[in-house]
Amino acid sequence: MNSSHNCWGGSAPLWEHVLSNSWQYPAGAATCDFQNTCFRQTSAAFEYYGVDGENLQIPQVGIWSGPPVFGGINPRVRHLPLEFVDRAPTLPDTPKWLTEPTYVLLRGNSNHWGHVVYDMLLPLVVMISQAEGTAASGRRHVFFPDDCNPDSEFNNVPHMPSKRTGYSRKLCEYISSELVAIVSDHPWLDLELMRTFEAEYVCFS
Repeated sequence: MNSSHNCWGGSAPLWEHVLSNSWQYPAGAATCDFQNTCFRQTSAAFEYYGVDGENLQIPQVGIWSGPPVFGGINPRVRHLPLEFVDRAPTLPDTPKWLTEPTYVLLRGNSNHWGHVVYDMLLPLVVMISQAEGTAASGRRHVFFPDDCNPDSEFNNVPHMPSKRTGYSRKLCEYISSELVAIVSDHPWLDLELMRTFEAEYVCFS
């Protein structure tokens, strides 16, 4: 199995000719479509297979769309965790395959309706429109590389502006379900829910 990708977005330096080969994708500005990659549960990273990753020139792909200061949210990971592997691993068991498009981004302040709409839902709608055009379909997955655990690093300082004393798992799950249902026919996924597949690798075609 070999992975492949297509990236768009970002901008070229103003002094470069528009037809030059020196396009640069600022971290957080690029959007990429990956095929035949897997998410490895133990490393919490995606794996890209079959080629020399150093020569791919894949830009850093942002998974955090919130502004850097608003609300004081400072996610631990802002870019897609991606590792390059020479060949697909020999798996001890069958991986879980998701065959419909899967969108990956962070929720941010997942107990706050306004933050989640602004930092997650609006960027998600933009990504869907870029990748799928006007196709009216809910056949897609949404994966949040975080969780709703009140005690996890995603929901406490220094990644959040203060100790989340009033943080509610139930509210996080409710807000996520209500908003993701707007764009997807499938329940959302996060790091905790990924583990319910009972497979070390969750792969995407």
